[in-house]
Amino acid sequence: MARLLAQVVAVMERRRAAILATFALAVAGSAALIPRLEVGANPAAYFRADDPVRDDIRVIDQTLGGSTSIELFVTAEDEALKDPARLARLEGLERWLEGLPSVTRVGSITDALAALNLAMTGTRALPRTEAAVAQALLLLEDEPELSALVSEDYTRARVSARVRMSETAALVAEIPRVEAKLAAEFSGPDLRVEPTGFVKLISQMELYIVDSQVRSFLAAFVLISVMMALLLRSVRLGLYAMIPNLGPVVVGLGVMQLLSIRLDPGTAMLGSLTLGLVVDDTVHMTSRIRLHLVAGLSTREAVTRAILEVGRAVIITSLILSAGFGVLALGSFTPNIYLGGMAAVVILLALAADLFVLPAALVRRQGG
Repeated sequence: MARLLAQVVAVMERRRAAILATFALAVAGSAALIPRLEVGANPAAYFRADDPVRDDIRVIDQTLGGSTSIELFVTAEDEALKDPARLARLEGLERWLEGLPSVTRVGSITDALAALNLAMTGTRALPRTEAAVAQALLLLEDEPELSALVSEDYTRARVSARVRMSETAALVAEIPRVEAKLAAEFSGPDLRVEPTGFVKLISQMELYIVDSQVRSFLAAFVLISVMMALLLRSVRLGLYAMIPNLGPVVVGLGVMQLLSIRLDPGTAMLGSLTLGLVVDDTVHMTSRIRLHLVAGLSTREAVTRAILEVGRAVIITSLILSAGFGVLALGSFTPNIYLGGMAAVVILLALAADLFVLPAALVRRQGG
């Protein structure tokens, strides 16, 4: 270990410019990739392709025509859902929904009325008059399924679009278009339609994932930066100390994009989690550097002594942490696999940054 640390010092001193340039390019390139990082909260993708759970989801999707749904909650004025014109508008909305990706079928009170009209008249169509609608509803009121489609006072109804869970991501991408159509055509007091259900929840969860990732990471970064400045009694040294912590997290997110790893409820914790872990090694390094600077050593001498004195502990703790998180990669639940694997990568990147980038930056800034 002593020989290894001596080599680290030698490389850091000879290749300072190359180290800093490589680090800057890696961070800049990764930062450019982060906006393209795919966000996904589809539970069907939380298991490996060969996992039995994935196979079961496929079978259910094929057999039942979809194992989940997007639900539309319909509200109207008193008994307005007996009006043929409003029912015709709902039927038009259903036909539009059927054209969306991964939607297998759409059902509501209009389907029940059209099926009954087919049995009575031979034509599958909605009743055209209020009297015909009232007659059909009278025949249907003893059916137990009717209460799942419309309320007793005919002011609330449900439109259910069945969706294959294995293809949920395609419909989630269409949710903004669905909401725009509903806002434009079904937002009046006479007939109001609002999306809800599992697919809508997934759509909201994706927005929450991005928001929580940004908020948690910024909060952790600001708090740790302040604590580092207080600990080291120097704002400048505190900011330098964040270089080997922020950079590896950015590079880790860039690697996720290159490997097509989604930002999901598991990997959303990557930034704030690893930032809180890797800062420990930086504390060891910077506090020892400051101790030697206060004792009157030059920046080059202080950095060299710090690497030789605490490098062993920094390397060992980083390897232990990386191996511990790496164990998660052996599982079958993909959020845990990706979180563990990427955390291990970020920890190792932070170790390299603590041993090479931070000392090189300090020596170059202070001129030795």
